[in-house]
Amino acid sequence: MKCLVKRGLSVLIVFGIIVSSFFITPVTGGAVSHAKKKADNDTFRDVFLGDGQTVSEADYEGGCFDIGDHGLLSFNKSKKKDWDEVYFPSNESKTMGEDIFKNETINYEVADPSIIEIDASTHTYRAAAGGSTTVTMTMEYEVPKDPAATGEAVGLTTKTRTATMLFIVGNDTTGVTLDRYQATIYVTSDYVDGKAEFQMYNCPNLTYHNLGVSTAGNKIDVSLSLDMNKPFFTLVCNSPGKDTVMVKLNNQVFQIKLTVIRLDPNRTSKVLELGQSFTLKLKNWPKKTDWKSTDPKVATVTADGVVKAKKVGNTIIYMDIQGNRIGCIVSVVKKGIAKVVKRAMWIGDNWKYSQPLRMRSGYYDCSSLVWKAYRLSGRYVCGATGYAPVAADIGHWGVRIGRYKGKFREKKIGKLYYLPGDCLLKVRMRSDRYKGIGHIEMITGYSLHGFIGTKPVLYLTWGAREEGYGASRADDFVIRPYN
Repeated sequence: MKCLVKRGLSVLIVFGIIVSSFFITPVTGGAVSHAKKKADNDTFRDVFLGDGQTVSEADYEGGCFDIGDHGLLSFNKSKKKDWDEVYFPSNESKTMGEDIFKNETINYEVADPSIIEIDASTHTYRAAAGGSTTVTMTMEYEVPKDPAATGEAVGLTTKTRTATMLFIVGNDTTGVTLDRYQATIYVTSDYVDGKAEFQMYNCPNLTYHNLGVSTAGNKIDVSLSLDMNKPFFTLVCNSPGKDTVMVKLNNQVFQIKLTVIRLDPNRTSKVLELGQSFTLKLKNWPKKTDWKSTDPKVATVTADGVVKAKKVGNTIIYMDIQGNRIGCIVSVVKKGIAKVVKRAMWIGDNWKYSQPLRMRSGYYDCSSLVWKAYRLSGRYVCGATGYAPVAADIGHWGVRIGRYKGKFREKKIGKLYYLPGDCLLKVRMRSDRYKGIGHIEMITGYSLHGFIGTKPVLYLTWGAREEGYGASRADDFVIRPYN
């Protein structure tokens, strides 16, 4: 629908552009008794102005009429809120609120009749060409005399109303062609929409334009933006599917067959031990891959996705597709540590939390989870082989042997500072223990949720906590028991 008008308010929305102070009403079958049948590719739009009103370029805010638009051009005489009841101007007497109009006549003066054609006999206009022109209306009508003012009880007096309407009509776009009429958009994450650009040829000046988008089957959600300088428009979408997209630009509609495909790597995060490798694959991608590593010293990758761990650390394996990035974060750890973090996550998912039963199989608390997970690789936290130490003892031990990795900071996540197997110690919880430490959690890796531009959206994963868990106090710190 080309316009949306709120009843009772002088507000028009033309393709998302708000125009105030004058009425333009869309007409569909039967809405107004005098409405003519809508012509193909034309839109019936009535225009009603107030006495003394002047509609200028500022009122459009970028919107405009299209070639072929037509409708009534008259005065808003109704005092009713439901202005759909405004009557067709004629010589017939009509009751309009408190006024009774008789013998009304409206004269139209058009600055450029080649742009706006006026049929004064029916009080209608038609936009015939692109450009801008003013139409000045003058209405003379008769109303009963006011006995209090004239001393006469009967008779009529003549009144006059004037208004000026600036018509801005978008240029003819029927000669515009596109560089293509079908496209495939690849969506790489929930954070970034996929895009497809369409170059336009033989394009007129689009300073004023009407732009709209719809789909034939409502199978995908798509939005639209326009660059008037190049010129091209861009379809933006995030929902997979196929549909025919209709792009309306002034008085032309382009039909585009659009396919939207979601791409998914087989892994978005991976923990490798030194020397290990795996193959990163991309589901639904029909072309040859071209993977790259942000830090080849940590892990290398071939163009077809074979990743090999080289050095302890973190790197992101990525590929750019249609201006968006997709990939996988790879953490490289020493031998045995991959099993440690896997065990920690399994305990957190499957065993029950219980401090009294913390040493039994099937149960854990925060510190016994860390101890049990490291024990699987033959590493005993704090050197304790038979019983899990408490969180404060693990923290004290890590600091004493030089495993302190600083205070926990969210910004370090984006810098890929933390490694799987690192442990977060929460302080000032127990006054009777080292630094008041009362809790410990193991970092098990990273979760990559896509990219915003080239910046990865990252979260830490934990042995027994959800993504997004982190420090509670500024003094909470991290140790790296091994690695």
